[in-house]
Amino acid sequence: MPSAVRRWAGFELRERQYSDELPDAVQGPWYPNFRVVFTAAVSGDVRLETESGHVAGEPWADFAASPDANSNGLCEQRYGEIVVLSRTYSDGTMEDARNSVEFRASDDETIIASVTAPSVMHRDGCA
Repeated sequence: MPSAVRRWAGFELRERQYSDELPDAVQGPWYPNFRVVFTAAVSGDVRLETESGHVAGEPWADFAASPDANSNGLCEQRYGEIVVLSRTYSDGTMEDARNSVEFRASDDETIIASVTAPSVMHRDGCA
C-alpha cells in the first residue's frame, strides 16, 4: 500500500495513502492510517519511549523478562501495551480488535532493534 514516509534520526512516521474510499470493514481505529517506528532512544533532544518506558537499544533480555513482553508462539514479534477495541461489523457481528506496540529484537537478540506502533494484531495474534 502506498505510504508517505518521513524520517528523522531514530524516528519514522508512515502515513498510508488511500486512493479509494475504504470499505466499512477496515475503517476505524482498529486500522490506523499511520505508524511510528523508533530505532533509537532519542531523536535530537526528544526521548523516544513507550508509555511503559521501553526504548530502542534497551537490552532485549531485560525487555523479554518484563511483564510488558507479551508474546504469541505463532509470531516472531513481542507486544506490549495492547489496546483492545470493541468492533461491530455491518452485519451486527462483534469482536475485540487489538492494536499494540510491537518490539523487534536485533539479529543477535541483544537489544530492542525497533519499537513500532500502532500495530494491528490479527486473529491469530500476529501483526
